[in-house]
Amino acid sequence: MLTKERKSNIGLYRQRVRFEEFTTTTTPSGGTTQSWQLLDTRWANIKPLSGRERRQIEGLQSEVSHEIEIRHSLSINGNQIRAVYKGRIFKLHYSINKGEENTYTEFSATELLGDSL
Repeated sequence: MLTKERKSNIGLYRQRVRFEEFTTTTTPSGGTTQSWQLLDTRWANIKPLSGRERRQIEGLQSEVSHEIEIRHSLSINGNQIRAVYKGRIFKLHYSINKGEENTYTEFSATELLGDSL
């Protein structure tokens, strides 16, 4: 069930974000290839954390710089997943099922430089 607060915030999801999973595949010659594969594309709200918010979570994850919120998805979970928005890459650390309602998921994330995890 959507809470009143959530119903009024649906318009905040304005960024189209690609969620990619790091995969290793075996080639016909027996070698391996590592690459990022598209997992899902979602509308999201990417929110940079303020200095105060960063200090509050510093004990848990000092490198967290953003929060990314999407409508709930079971396919976007686990390690080795990143979010890509307009060439910017975000490493996802952990997710929270907001309000335990299975309607919204919030990820803590770190913006990266380059094509790394």
